[in-house]
Amino acid sequence: MLFCLLLLPRLPGLTLAVSPDEPKWLARSANFYYALAHHDWPSTFQIAHPGVSVMYVGMTSFLALFPELATQAPAPFDWESKATQAWLQTHLPVSPLTLLIAGRWAIILLITFLLMLMYFPLRTLLGKPAALLAILFVGWSPFGLALTQRLHPDSLLAIFLLLSLSASLAWLSAGKALRYLLLSAGAGGLAGLTKTPAIFLVATLGLLAAIDWWRSGRSARRGGAALGSLALWGGVALVLFVALWPALWVQPVQTLAQILAEMSVHAEGHTNPNFFWGQRVEDPGWLFYPVALLFRATPATLIGGIAAGVLWATRGAPLFRQSTTRSVLLGALLFALLFTAGMTLGGKKSDRYALPALLALDLIGAIGWYGLAQLVWRQPWLARAPRRLGPVWGGAMALCALHGSFAVYHAPYYFTYFNPLVGGTATAPQMLVIGWGEGLDQAARWLNEYGQGQARPALAAYNNGPFSYFYQHDAISYASNLQRDWLEADYAVTYINQWQRQLPDAQTLEFFAAQTPVYVYRFRGLELAQVYDLVQTLPPPNPKVDSQRIIDFGGALRLLKHDLSPLPSQPGESGEVALYLKKIQTMEQNVSALLRLYGPDGSEVWRSEGWPYGSPTREWPLREVRRDAHLLALPPTLPDGLYRLTLAFYESETLDLLPVTYPGNHQIPSGGTEADLLLIQVGTAPTPASTGQPPSDFGASIRLAGSTLPSTLAAGQTLPVTLVWQSLHPTAAAYTVFVHVVDPAGQLVAQQDRSPQAPTQLWTPGMTFEERYTLSLPASLQTGEFSIRVGLYDASGVRLPTDSGEKKDFVEIGRLQVD
Repeated sequence: MLFCLLLLPRLPGLTLAVSPDEPKWLARSANFYYALAHHDWPSTFQIAHPGVSVMYVGMTSFLALFPELATQAPAPFDWESKATQAWLQTHLPVSPLTLLIAGRWAIILLITFLLMLMYFPLRTLLGKPAALLAILFVGWSPFGLALTQRLHPDSLLAIFLLLSLSASLAWLSAGKALRYLLLSAGAGGLAGLTKTPAIFLVATLGLLAAIDWWRSGRSARRGGAALGSLALWGGVALVLFVALWPALWVQPVQTLAQILAEMSVHAEGHTNPNFFWGQRVEDPGWLFYPVALLFRATPATLIGGIAAGVLWATRGAPLFRQSTTRSVLLGALLFALLFTAGMTLGGKKSDRYALPALLALDLIGAIGWYGLAQLVWRQPWLARAPRRLGPVWGGAMALCALHGSFAVYHAPYYFTYFNPLVGGTATAPQMLVIGWGEGLDQAARWLNEYGQGQARPALAAYNNGPFSYFYQHDAISYASNLQRDWLEADYAVTYINQWQRQLPDAQTLEFFAAQTPVYVYRFRGLELAQVYDLVQTLPPPNPKVDSQRIIDFGGALRLLKHDLSPLPSQPGESGEVALYLKKIQTMEQNVSALLRLYGPDGSEVWRSEGWPYGSPTREWPLREVRRDAHLLALPPTLPDGLYRLTLAFYESETLDLLPVTYPGNHQIPSGGTEADLLLIQVGTAPTPASTGQPPSDFGASIRLAGSTLPSTLAAGQTLPVTLVWQSLHPTAAAYTVFVHVVDPAGQLVAQQDRSPQAPTQLWTPGMTFEERYTLSLPASLQTGEFSIRVGLYDASGVRLPTDSGEKKDFVEIGRLQVD
């Protein structure tokens, strides 16, 4: 019965969500298996955790489903790389998910067995009914259920530690039976093989032994016996630690040194930022674990813990009059406090790291409920009730109503449980990092249906495993530095803790915040995952992709990115123009690309044309990114100046040019049939003219570095104005420059408004541009002194402000005397 009660709650969702670390442990298990098979003992060291027990468990899935791994694997696998999944998918008779499920079955069965084993020392300490209730309290913890379903060290560590603690308490407080000392030492050694925080158990046991010696009279004989017992415990644990980890057989010093070195790095903090109390932080600080334990505990644990404290102090229930019960309470409390304090010292913090402390508190809570039930059952109005069964039924009702019911409600995604006494799922997203893969499986399954079987790449958080194990196509990481990954993505999946931790960056999340997801997966009040369709929109921002530079031609062909490398700057030099093109609609005719380079006077000095990518565009698959390359060679006799590179597409049969639109930049007016791509400064840039006035900045992007104009003219003459512009920062807007002549009354008497020959959206920081303007003065203009004003405005007519501090949107570059 106990086996079934412990096993069954761990089965729901066994084939569902994958945590981010599980594919890594699967790869480590493969490497461990390969190293054992080839007697490569040093390679049984995979990570400083050290996670040896997890790798033994994970190895069973390969032994059961793919024993040939020992002879076929290109070991070692890089457990951080998706290449491992790709190799497994190619060579395994089953999917990586099936392999992982087999490993999960092994760890669930092992944990169920260990929990049952824990029943025996607790029975010795508490008696049968209370021990049974305690085991079920520990086994039904919603957060514990979540972690014990995973191929991961955190759950194994917690169970090994609690088993070792229970056995050591039975040895200390119930007759010094050797079997319990050996059981505690064995579990302690296995805990050490699982994860280094097992060291806090040693501190707890040492303190408990000292307390026992103090209580027993502090005699030298008892002190010697206690030290001898601890030495035996340490010896058994050490023998097991070394015997099961072959790396220690051949390189003990190097292995232990590597553990210390890597653990010091882990203690510094997370690679990605954490999230705590509404803020993105590096180290959440000392309050983190108390808050995490409060949110992960159940109401039953908290109420039972308070009851245990009161009954412990007053000895108000029969169970609490037993010295062994008080020993369990003391041991569990000391362990929870020492473990929590020890884990607080490191910068890397997670609620799952606190599981051993949480299960120790569950044990205390169960004892409190049993004692509370004893008190209630002894009331006069229950005099006829069976005395022996009363506490059992009372504790069982608390277990089901306030402990196990939350696990049932949050199945199969137990990680979504948070204590309702502190707000549950309504407040947890403002306090702790939420999500460890649950929900991404649902997003992937939904996308498989939504994509109608078409092979379409998707950007996804936790793409390697939590998403990719369920998605039938290519899953791309937000951390990818490959520009084609971002350009080819047709879908994007965001995850709840991305928004909390602002990953990969605020700019990307702002992009998604402005979009409407096509699918949202919610579970028990938590919005876990969102799916965005990028087919009808633009790719999200990326350091290598500027969505404001995206250009559509005829609504069918999209230029996602372009670059010129190396950038030629002298006559005779050359560079490669790369166009990243995606076909977004079917085409009735093939189109040809036409690249042209225009000189300062507007004449064409170079061109390249033909089928893009060297193939007919009608045959291109939809949504696939293709790179079209052209060699731009500057003519050897090219004069100095600023040159403009443009792109157009025309139908190969009719020669009709395709219309140009800018889907990601509404500041550039759509229309026309030729798109400006970039500017090339050949030779020496113009030197700003000296006017005696300081440079004037417009916004944070554009500087008027100099200007020249005559001081005196007659009415009816032409006013020549030369302006020298400098680019400070890139701008997406196509600005128009205005030059105005204003009379003393502030009335406009002459003007010229036009876009620079070098469009402002193509300017790059450091470039200098010289522009000439001519204004016709009216013949009827009265004599006097006139102001010459210069400024810029965008396509909607909004002017750029100056940096003068006077809230102006123009600069006066001089005064003109009209005679």
